[in-house]
Amino acid sequence: MPATIGAVPEIEVADIPPMRRTWYLAEDERTLIQAQDNRMHVNWRRVQEGDVYPRYQRVLTEFEFALKALQTFVIERGEVVAAVAGEVTYVNHIVEGELWSDWDDLSGVLEDWVPIPKHVRGVASLESTIGLTAFSDGSFVSPGHYMTLELKSAERRTDKARVLILQLTNRGAVDTTDFEALCEWCGRASEDIVRGFAALTSPRAHEYWRRNR
Repeated sequence: MPATIGAVPEIEVADIPPMRRTWYLAEDERTLIQAQDNRMHVNWRRVQEGDVYPRYQRVLTEFEFALKALQTFVIERGEVVAAVAGEVTYVNHIVEGELWSDWDDLSGVLEDWVPIPKHVRGVASLESTIGLTAFSDGSFVSPGHYMTLELKSAERRTDKARVLILQLTNRGAVDTTDFEALCEWCGRASEDIVRGFAALTSPRAHEYWRRNR
């Protein structure tokens, strides 16, 4: 890039290079830990078609393992890990033909979805867009938490099937160095997502998933 006249260069000297995103995979490749300079994520991945989405407690156990490893490393350096924010995300892939067959009509998936009239289809279609709705401090969102519902269209790599990706994310401030307090926050966030998922998805979807509302 060309130099700017009068600009003052900034030089940073560090013992180690800045940390970028680093992945740590479990032996079965289903648990993925992502570490960055200001965050740590613990994700579960579907590796085989028959893999079942794990319960929250299973993911929390993996998170506890990763956090304690980080705490041990930081304490050995004479420092402290402080959490300033938390995030819990639930992702659901819904294959075409199960509860929906048209991007513009997802009433079989979502409780209050209003189908797009045929005369405006092609002008506004989910097929080429992302839908995002935000919620806070309501019937299924705890005080101080902020939840988003996100819809994406995608194509599954294994068989090229069209899928609807329904993602619920609960975020909020934490401000703690206590692991138990952090787990309690994550537990409330997870419970919010369960309530939100039940409130936002349709009775038809609950029947299909054999879920008691």
